[in-house]
Amino acid sequence: MLGSSRQSAPLLCLGALLCVLASFLGLAMGCGGGSSSGPPPPPSLTFVGSSQAAPGGGTALPPRNGLAKPTDAIEITARTAPQGSGTNAPPHTLAVVSSTDNFATQTSTAMTFVRNGAGPNSDQALWRATLSSFPSGTEVQYFVRATAGGVTLTDNNGGANYEFNIPLLGSIPTSPPFIVLQWFATSWRDIQRRLPEVVQTGYNILYLPPPQKAATGSNSVGFDPFDRFDLGDRLQRGTVRTQYGTTQELLELVDAAHQLGLRVCFDTVANHNANRSGGVPAGGYPDQFQKISIFRVRSEWTSKTLPCSAFRPSTGNYWAWWTWHRKMVTRWRRPRGPPIRKFR
Repeated sequence: MLGSSRQSAPLLCLGALLCVLASFLGLAMGCGGGSSSGPPPPPSLTFVGSSQAAPGGGTALPPRNGLAKPTDAIEITARTAPQGSGTNAPPHTLAVVSSTDNFATQTSTAMTFVRNGAGPNSDQALWRATLSSFPSGTEVQYFVRATAGGVTLTDNNGGANYEFNIPLLGSIPTSPPFIVLQWFATSWRDIQRRLPEVVQTGYNILYLPPPQKAATGSNSVGFDPFDRFDLGDRLQRGTVRTQYGTTQELLELVDAAHQLGLRVCFDTVANHNANRSGGVPAGGYPDQFQKISIFRVRSEWTSKTLPCSAFRPSTGNYWAWWTWHRKMVTRWRRPRGPPIRKFR
């Protein structure tokens, strides 16, 4: 027995040496009484997202085509996972990478930890950064980058980047050239969201459909007027909203358009109410029947008529023209001249 013990001693020493070497190399060999190492630790960074911009910390802008003022500081927020322990920040480093020249150059602004989440965001941490104000006429693009434990993740709006605009607070046009965009069949909110594109394309006047409540309610494009004083704030004809939205949404659209230096004009219906003219199809357009009164506005400033749109009845006899008059006086007449295409 003694001899047997003496022979096993070198083997025990060799086993202990191998365990020490395995521990140094980070290998698991069942040392220490047959115990094995536990599961690997969870990744230190698994998610970055929910990024949004809010002028002055107020209402969040849409992911793209948002509008902010030149005086606004822009607050950017984002979330990461996993969150930290208790009130401690997770070991994440975040930055807002922004550019005003389509990323020919870029600026990195560090984000600071706000708090760990609760409720539906209980597994996420909230981060924040503030971008200084930008001058008028600036398009700002940005994305959020997070790093931790050798892992780097970005939230770049699905590859499109986030974007907002600081509009040119120019004067509303009162003299030519008048470049008019007729925009029908679209909600007030969608038009407002895309106003920066309108300005960048070169338009300076918006021509919009009749805004009042129509006899066929939210199913009407507006040419069968029921209540000219209801722009989407009263429960009539089975709806509060018009086909295009609410009164508040309309006011916000006009305010945003004026910030961009856009003039806004609306189509109008002055010769009939609630489809009683016997010609306008319920909820439809006036170019869907033969007899129609078309109005034009002559400009005393230019002594010219500037085409805005054309409603072509089935007879092909009448066309709509739109210009600006110092007193906005409308005259009902049959215009002359070549046909003008109608764009929607």
